[in-house]
Amino acid sequence: MEHRITTLLNWCTTINIEIDEKLQIVPDAAGLTVYSGATPIEPLQTLVKIPKTAVLSAKSCSASQFIESSPYGLEAQLALSLALLVEIERRTSSRWYGYLQSLPDTVVSLPVFWGLEFEEGTLEDVEDGKDALKWLKGTEVEKLLVGSDGTPLI
Repeated sequence: MEHRITTLLNWCTTINIEIDEKLQIVPDAAGLTVYSGATPIEPLQTLVKIPKTAVLSAKSCSASQFIESSPYGLEAQLALSLALLVEIERRTSSRWYGYLQSLPDTVVSLPVFWGLEFEEGTLEDVEDGKDALKWLKGTEVEKLLVGSDGTPLI
């Protein structure tokens, strides 16, 4: 795990991302976690400066000429998902490898599938999903989880 942190921090330095020294990136059970140290962080204090050239997007990925970008909505989400997939598949050849290798290895299910039981899912997973869905009630995410006929998907 320490190797992942070192790779991420080296990538940040190479690509000119500035991280305030008050932040600490440490390993935990789920992957990497960011903590602030003992020094208080003041309101509105900038903790990370990320140049536009460091941002992975449908326009900046290595397959940008094949991906039609969209400013918002499901099309934008799909375009970004495709850009992310392309760069993950490029592995160490990707300009964003240092960042991508720091992401969790486990698959996180989408809210639309929360509460559904799959072969590999356990009853506990299903119940966790149902509990998580309660947190989406009344949010913009809940509005997205509606079928084309207006029927709620959750």
